[in-house]
Amino acid sequence: MITTDIKPDILIDYFDDRENTNPMVVVYVRPETNEVQYEKALILGVSPYADVVYLANLNGKVFLQNALILDHYASQYRFSINAGNEIEQYPEMVEQFEKHFGVNFDKDKIVGSFDAMPKLDLTADDMFDIIVDSKDFLNFYGQTIKKIKGYYVVNYNIPALVKRYTPDVNIFVMAARSKTPDCKFEEINQSIFEQMEQNVRTPIVDEDLLKELKWNEKIKRTYHISKNHIMAMFDMMDFIFRSNGERIGFIETPLGRRLVEDLKFTEDMLFKLKEHPIVYIKEKQKKKKLVNIINYARDKTMEESVEIIGSIVF
Repeated sequence: MITTDIKPDILIDYFDDRENTNPMVVVYVRPETNEVQYEKALILGVSPYADVVYLANLNGKVFLQNALILDHYASQYRFSINAGNEIEQYPEMVEQFEKHFGVNFDKDKIVGSFDAMPKLDLTADDMFDIIVDSKDFLNFYGQTIKKIKGYYVVNYNIPALVKRYTPDVNIFVMAARSKTPDCKFEEINQSIFEQMEQNVRTPIVDEDLLKELKWNEKIKRTYHISKNHIMAMFDMMDFIFRSNGERIGFIETPLGRRLVEDLKFTEDMLFKLKEHPIVYIKEKQKKKKLVNIINYARDKTMEESVEIIGSIVF
């Protein structure tokens, strides 16, 4: 996508080094943490494991002009709008919903987060901050359901996320290439977290509110990091810009190049997968399994990620 009005502020331009096939990771701050100390913590946390190859400050107008948040959370946004209708398409999701909450699937009680606000008389921030017991919360296939006032609110966080990206914010984005072919996403994440924990000027956002969560869940409100090769590919597509406002193509990402060259995927196929990551894959037993392809790639190597995407039943 090419934009002509608002251009990103590129500090280090991305160079597609095809000779270096080491994996990539993308990290960016949240609107609340776009401060020098947080930016420094990201760089210090990443540097033992990866070399920075792209740095940019993306103004909120760039986000709005390119609909970046809606692109980045395309699947979650769709579920937050259509809610029960989306879940109903997948028997596996219906079954897991019923098993977790112990109720029959009832579309009238399942509401998208945007519809939930007037129905439950809640603001976007209200839904974002309400903490419920584990029995009233379900995270499945990349979507979340939070039971509030007898309703099952799908992707409670999306309205608050959309609201935060205003024309006044700036987002520090970094892409780094792993120093080894074996990228340890969790180690990089922990290294960043430890950098922030060591500095009183970089507190974890809402840490007191989220104290019951594990550290790698608590940090999601403070910064984003690619957690696997597939997520990194999609993150690069969303947040790596050229100075003229053009975003890079899938073939300019390490995993994307493998998929295009080795599996003959087209850009259109990969864009569709990015927007619709809940897919069926064929396992070794020839059985189909419903997965969110991004979450399913956790702890997978680059080779395994290529195999997983190659096993998708289109």
